Amino acid sequence: MNELHLFAGAGGGILGGMLLGHTCVCAVEIEPYCRKVLLQRQRDGILPKFPIWDDVQTFNGKPWSGLVDVICGGFPCQDISSASYAHTDATGLAGTRSGLFWEMAKTFRLVGKIIGRKPTVLLENVAALFRQDRQSDMGLILGTLAS
Repeated sequence: MNELHLFAGAGGGILGGMLLGHTCVCAVEIEPYCRKVLLQRQRDGILPKFPIWDDVQTFNGKPWSGLVDVICGGFPCQDISSASYAHTDATGLAGTRSGLFWEMAKTFRLVGKIIGRKPTVLLENVAALFRQDRQSDMGLILGTLAS
């Protein structure tokens, strides 16, 4: 199965996919250090060669839609996590960072429309989404995945 990794980080999810026998065909990661690690792991032969896009907000998933079976990612948790309550306004999916989930959802829809079926999605985030005061965010995520 071919995977597209959004919010790829330094490649832990990519390695997990490889253990399942999956192949990463493209990754998106905004952090320069993480992109540097991904490139070095490609040079080392630990990761296969795949393009690395730098921003989910400008990523065009259309060229990958015929090649992707699975979309993986963990959108930023800063506006959702328990730690955010001590330091920020914990705005959930309305926040500037955790709100990047909606960019991820655009890719789900685009890929699904072109391949003619819903892609498999592996989505990762913090346990705080299960808290009672975050149920509306979890409902939005589940509703988006269902649609």
